[in-house]
Amino acid sequence: EEHEETEKGEEKEENEPVAKKRKTQKKEGKREMECPKCKNYRSTSVHAVMFHLRTAHRTTAFVAGFKFLCDCGYKSACAEHNNSECKLLNFKIIREERAGVKCIMCESHLSTIGSYSGHLARMHDTTPTKSGIHLQCACSARLASISASKAHKKICDKRQFTVQKNDED
Repeated sequence: EEHEETEKGEEKEENEPVAKKRKTQKKEGKREMECPKCKNYRSTSVHAVMFHLRTAHRTTAFVAGFKFLCDCGYKSACAEHNNSECKLLNFKIIREERAGVKCIMCESHLSTIGSYSGHLARMHDTTPTKSGIHLQCACSARLASISASKAHKKICDKRQFTVQKNDED
C-alpha cells in the first residue's frame, strides 16, 4: 500500500480525499476574517470573504471601503496577493477611508461634481434634482444637473463639493 507524506511529516493513505487534506492545511495557523458588514460570516480565505460580500451584501471590499491586510504588510481590496510568492498569506480586514463623497443611493464614492452627477444618471437613472439634492461646490455654486456641472467646471477650478438636500419650500 502506498503512502504520501503531508507537510507535517505524517503519513496519509492514498485513498484519503485530497479536499479534506487541503481544508485542514489552509486552516492551520491562519487568522479567521469576520465579515465587516454582518459579523456572522468567518473564513480564512480572501476569495470566500469576497464571494460572501458579493452574494450576501451585493458589494465588494473596494466599494464598502475595506481592504485585506497581509501579515507581510501588503494591502489589497481583491485577492491578487494570493497569487504572489508571499509565504505568510495570513490576512485581516481593515477599514480604509475612501476619498470623495459617498453616493446617497449606494456605497460608491465620487471625487468630482461631474462624476457624482454622471454616476447618478448611469447607475441610478436619476438626477440630483429628481433625488431631492443639489451639489454644492466649494465656491458656493449650487448645481443640480450634469450640464450645469460641466459648465461650472469650465469656470471654476475648485474640486471639493458636498451633497445638500434641497429646501422643501
